[in-house]
Amino acid sequence: MSPRRGKKSRSRSRNRSTQRAKKSRSKSRSRSTRSKSTRRGKKSRSKSRSRSTKRGQQSRSRSRGRSTQRGKKSRSRSRNRSTRRSTKPRSRSRSRSTQRAKKSRSRSRSRSSRRGTKSRSRSRSMSPRRGKKFKNRSRSRSTRRAKKSRSRSRNRSTQRAKKSRSKSRSRSTRSKSTRRGKKSRSKSRSRSTKRGQQSRSRSRGRSTQRGKKSRSRSRSRSTKRGQQSRSRSRGRSTRRAKKSRSRSRNRSTQRAKKSRSKSRSRSTRSKSTRRGKKSRSKSRSRSFRKGRNSRSGSRSRSTQGGKKSRSRSRRRSSAKQGRKLVISLPKI
Repeated sequence: MSPRRGKKSRSRSRNRSTQRAKKSRSKSRSRSTRSKSTRRGKKSRSKSRSRSTKRGQQSRSRSRGRSTQRGKKSRSRSRNRSTRRSTKPRSRSRSRSTQRAKKSRSRSRSRSSRRGTKSRSRSRSMSPRRGKKFKNRSRSRSTRRAKKSRSRSRNRSTQRAKKSRSKSRSRSTRSKSTRRGKKSRSKSRSRSTKRGQQSRSRSRGRSTQRGKKSRSRSRSRSTKRGQQSRSRSRGRSTRRAKKSRSRSRNRSTQRAKKSRSKSRSRSTRSKSTRRGKKSRSKSRSRSFRKGRNSRSGSRSRSTQGGKKSRSRSRRRSSAKQGRKLVISLPKI
């Protein structure tokens, strides 16, 4: 593992890249089905065949293509998980890597306990390493905290930069990443519970974006918590930035004012709880909304406690504060 802290990081391999940036793009092919997203405060829960518990500014993403982006510019264009953390990242894909502060542990086909900044593990054995320099050139995660870092192997790259791009085809499923503080956890077949400014994405392709500009264009779910959020795909995109777009086959959690998710994703059997000003969900889900203007038209549950929320799909809408609308057709 090589922990790198910089501005620009690119992971073009079969890795996970958690990206916390203003501009993030996740363009991959992933299916996020059977997931729940419950949001309280600036909270979002997404459960796609897994459980993830998050407390603090924590986010867990465990899917075949999740990009959690909390920087300025991050792009993930592959079939993998991209988990990016500021202080402490933990990623467990085909290997278990526990990373604490400037400490990273990578256990991919070998067990290497690493507590330094740079470590190298090139065997299928257990190597306890507590030094400054060690590199992980096996099928593991590479934590990169530099300006420009590129990982073009079958690894997970935790990238904490402003500009990160992950363009590869990798499957990172059944892994656990525990993050506390500005922490993010990614669990693909698990449950996700979020408390605080926490976001958990557990599908085969989720991208959690907490910046100004994030774009995810995939087949994913888009959960949106901004003033103006639009999800035009069969998934959920949680957007908490000004301008976020999810155009990949992943789940993109975007918290922005203007978020657009234009992708082909299958988001079925999922619940989205929304408490913002304007949120629009256009998928097959139920929407429970507590605001003035709430419109639901999908087969999922979206609870929205804001002023204006619109869901244009086949849904049930329970508006507990203002109006109660049961709409079967999309309404403008």
